[in-house]
Amino acid sequence: MSKIFYRQIIPMLAAVALMLSCGSDEVVSEGGGQQPILLSGSISQSQQSDTRAATTLYDSFYGGEQIDVSIYGGSSVDAAHVIVKESNVYTIASDGTMTPPSGMEPYFPMTANGQVTIRASYPHSDNLASTKVTVSADQTSDDSYKAGELLWATASPTRTTGTTAVQLTFHHRMAKIVVNLTSRSGVPNLPTTVKLLPFKPTVTLDKSTGGVTTSGEVTPIVMSANGAAMVPPQTITANTPIFEILTPQGDIAQYAPPTALEFKPDYVYTYDVQVDMRMIIVTTSITTWGTPSTEHTFSGDVIGEQWS
Repeated sequence: MSKIFYRQIIPMLAAVALMLSCGSDEVVSEGGGQQPILLSGSISQSQQSDTRAATTLYDSFYGGEQIDVSIYGGSSVDAAHVIVKESNVYTIASDGTMTPPSGMEPYFPMTANGQVTIRASYPHSDNLASTKVTVSADQTSDDSYKAGELLWATASPTRTTGTTAVQLTFHHRMAKIVVNLTSRSGVPNLPTTVKLLPFKPTVTLDKSTGGVTTSGEVTPIVMSANGAAMVPPQTITANTPIFEILTPQGDIAQYAPPTALEFKPDYVYTYDVQVDMRMIIVTTSITTWGTPSTEHTFSGDVIGEQWS
């Protein structure tokens, strides 16, 4: 009897050791009634038109983008609770379906409610903790504008999700500046060059928190007339020129807000500029780039700036 008992207890101990080595929240293999964590992604949009130069840019994923996804068992966001691996590289389709690498599919943990915490970011970065993006100094083309995109999403689903995909809503971690030009008082030709002036070009995203820090030397950013540019979030001091417009004749007018202005992630800063023979007249509005919120909507006074 002792030999039979010995032979039975060894496999049982081995199984217990294997379970402990994986951790209570880590589930990477299929079987035993486990449910896969299926993901789908979309980009948060406001009710206002998120267009640039009459071209819709990044109001949805085009398909084929690589997205870094980290899934943790429970509510702790650390390597000890990660499922599969941190910054697992998913590929997203145009319909939002997100696919992990083959053989690296995650499953809900077999805990009381099977809760997980998800962090996702775009674009892909080899750094497990952060993503660094530097915007282009010339954003007159759509491609150079899109190259500055930075997105982040989070969710905390439970196993009750079943086989239904978890919907990840990505929010912009850049700020967006729009300059619209119109003529008045018989101005025949509108300026063709708009240049943003005081902005640092580089932003680093913390993949765990979604927080961003801005760095780099101030670099002028050229944008298309009646277009938009992406800039890292940052605060500009009062009476600092935000942008300048240049006429074909070489005349320049700059706009400097009278108070300090914080350019926040996921916000759109729109400057409607009336071009006069003597000056430009600027109306400012600030709205959310993502989910609309009247609490954070602002419209500034009309301010005139002289041509030089």
